[in-house]
This record gives sequence, C-alpha cells and structure tokens, in this order.
Amino acid sequence: MIRYFCDRCETEVENHSDLTVFLVEIGESGSTSNWRLRRELCGRCLEETKDSLNKLFAKPAAKKRTA
Repeated sequence: MIRYFCDRCETEVENHSDLTVFLVEIGESGSTSNWRLRRELCGRCLEETKDSLNKLFAKPAAKKRTA
C-alpha cells in the first residue's frame, strides 16, 4: 500500500489527489539560472501558504497624509 504525505506538515492523506503541487520558479532576465521549489501540500497547508504569500507580496497600505 502506498502512503502519501504533505511535504510541509507531514500529515498523511488518503489519496495522492488530496495533495496539490505547489511550484515556485524564480529567474532573472537574461539568465538561464533559475531557482525552483516544488512541494506537494495538503489543503490546509496550501491555504496557509497562499495567505502567507498574499501578505508577503501585498502592497503596503497607503500612509494617511496629515495637513
């Protein structure tokens, strides 16, 4: 029997289809060298990762101007 685990929290899931492939690839313009990260995540870890990335890449809140 094959067992499937989340790469982040190591929780066992019933089926491989319960995991989502999360892939990040970063490369510079004009360069052939890339950095890649590939993980298979359970639903809870995927949502936590998406929330963290949204916070990380969100635009800073506009500062209020005082007269």
